[in-house]
Amino acid sequence: MSADPESLAARNHAEQARLYGAPLVEVIDELTETFGISRAKLARVLGLSAPMVSQLASGNRLKIGNPTAVHRLQRLMQLAPTVRSGQVVAAAAVAEVEAEAPGSVLTRPTATLRHEGATHVQEVLRWAASADDLTRAAAILEAAFPALAEVLRVYGTGRTKDAVEHFRMVSGG
Repeated sequence: MSADPESLAARNHAEQARLYGAPLVEVIDELTETFGISRAKLARVLGLSAPMVSQLASGNRLKIGNPTAVHRLQRLMQLAPTVRSGQVVAAAAVAEVEAEAPGSVLTRPTATLRHEGATHVQEVLRWAASADDLTRAAAILEAAFPALAEVLRVYGTGRTKDAVEHFRMVSGG
């Protein structure tokens, strides 16, 4: 027994709203209207296929798996108000996003996310317990849960530089 396609699309649109701020059909329609481009052109700018954009808009696909495409979507969303206000010409904004090299798209945001992720974990652990308590907890956990003990040591009592490196290692980044 397969799921009702309409309810799947509705669930996906609701999840898209949580992930992207609005269902992708609304985001896509707003961007194509604002920038005066077709969905096919939007797909090319994002680095996706036109059928994928259609699947995302219809709710048959939930999210964009390509980080570069997500970044470019975010850039277009950031530039849209300046295009609507007339501060920036639509074609120039699209060209700016198209010109962004994939390496530059991923390098800085990825490094920033690693640093922020690591420091957020540090903040939570340091809020929850003192360095001495975290050290004792790590010692207690070491035999049964060595990875958790390592997290307590690296993020709870270690240097931010080490926490960022650990975050990079465990997140595959």
